[in-house]
Amino acid sequence: HSDDAIAHFRRAVGLWPSDVCYSKWGGGFAARANSAGFPSGNRLNEGTPLAEIMRLDEPAMSHMSRSDLFYAARAALMHAHGLNPLYSDHINNLARLYGKWTSLTTDPNEKSRLADQTAALYEQAVRISPHNVFLWNEWALFHLDQRGDVESALKTIGKSLAVDSKF
Repeated sequence: HSDDAIAHFRRAVGLWPSDVCYSKWGGGFAARANSAGFPSGNRLNEGTPLAEIMRLDEPAMSHMSRSDLFYAARAALMHAHGLNPLYSDHINNLARLYGKWTSLTTDPNEKSRLADQTAALYEQAVRISPHNVFLWNEWALFHLDQRGDVESALKTIGKSLAVDSKF
């Protein structure tokens, strides 16, 4: 259950504040944000310090809005990336987070802003891991599913095929 994962990884971060623990904690928030039925209202934003999120008690965390969960996931994943910037999975996880956030957002302006951020993160991720065909394929699907950009999707799949035509 994602509430349990969030609580356990927050404890893990307190005991061993490693990039892996922060990444897993962020993943717990992201998984929970995928579920429907959360109360509206936002307490968190892009400027909310991670320390403030760490101070939230378990009941407060279990009643976070979808937006708050995405912001909490972003903060934890950004911190993981800051601790280990050469580990490409942190950028990949951020790109996936923003892609999911884009797909669940209904406001057109917010969707556009998040989609731009997602594309920038995928671009950064493939620069770090140019031979990761799975990542190229994810980015192509993002172009197609979130932007309806067939030309960019085909171009990106072409790059994936150039790396490994059998994947």
